[in-house]
Amino acid sequence: MNLKRIRYAALVAVGMLVFSFCPAAVAGALQSGSTTPAPSPLAAPVQAASEQEVAVFSADDMKAFVNAALKADKIRDPMKRCLNFPDPPGSHWSRDGLAASCRYNLQETISLAEFDRLIGSGHAKDLDKRFSSWDADSKRHPNAFYRFLVVRFGKAAPDRQPLIESWKQQSPRSAYAYALSGWNYMNIGWSARGGKPAAETADSSFDAMETEIERSRGDIEMAIRLDPHLSAPYAVMIDIGTLVSDPAYAAEGAEKGVTATRNRYPTFVQLARYTASRWHGDARSQQQLLARVNESIHDEPLLHVIRATVLCFEAEIDHQAPSDHQWSVYRTVLDDVASFSVLQRVGETALDSGQYALAYVYLSEAARFNPADQDVIDERARAASQMTLH
Repeated sequence: MNLKRIRYAALVAVGMLVFSFCPAAVAGALQSGSTTPAPSPLAAPVQAASEQEVAVFSADDMKAFVNAALKADKIRDPMKRCLNFPDPPGSHWSRDGLAASCRYNLQETISLAEFDRLIGSGHAKDLDKRFSSWDADSKRHPNAFYRFLVVRFGKAAPDRQPLIESWKQQSPRSAYAYALSGWNYMNIGWSARGGKPAAETADSSFDAMETEIERSRGDIEMAIRLDPHLSAPYAVMIDIGTLVSDPAYAAEGAEKGVTATRNRYPTFVQLARYTASRWHGDARSQQQLLARVNESIHDEPLLHVIRATVLCFEAEIDHQAPSDHQWSVYRTVLDDVASFSVLQRVGETALDSGQYALAYVYLSEAARFNPADQDVIDERARAASQMTLH
């Protein structure tokens, strides 16, 4: 076997390495023995086979939820609607975590049209001013720059890289510009590598990936030099370390992302994915991650969503029906507030499996946090049209 294929066929264990770097014992990012690449952050869910519908919630609970949801849907103000929307029946969603999630998901961010216009007209420094002012107002704009990256650059955008380069030239001391550049190059690298196992991936794909990742590393390291307290670059380091089998780099990103930043949400989001046992983690790494989250949750209530992310990936309901067909696992996994992406994925899994009432509840919760997402709106309507309340 080609040495390059060997390198990527088995990832080096890094969970304990992260522990040794981080005195608070934050969870590891990778684990040995996996031959399947970890997914890109926005990987699409896989359709599940349809099966007989199961009553996870009582008829009375469902009727009450539907009535409350329809009432909340009439509230015009998105923030008021989010705060007054019903929680899933029988759940125990933290009010602090919910309020933080509403603020995070519903905050304004810069559109791609405005992004293009400002850079194209030579006013890229206005982007720095905007992000800096949002960072200084973390209550109304929590994790504003990271939110911008996820919403506007969630997928590789090679066509916009020239604009990003122009931002770097116009504002050479901008940590935001370099962080976005590193983020985008990392996504381009993910795209070049593809999602197939290493043995089925062409050497040319690895070569293309490595070219983009080296660019990403350089820009991320510059972003950190310019502003070591900006959180997004450390999340990118974990992703890069995963992609190119560099456990020390991933561990460094985990350690610094937890200890050096103004907020830890981006770092914990990445660690929640990669501590899943189907990828590179195990039960111990998940427990230690959640323990560290619990230590920080009072100061950062948005971290309430990390628990649901960890449990969702472990139950694998983000992309398939429960292996034992016990749909009640949804109530356990989603007992506390969950992120928009987790709610959408589990809702789609339920919908594809013919669990229409379950799909309606969790797609409604996804729409609570992103009422403008047309896919969620359409999927929720489809679940409602198929749902029967006895």
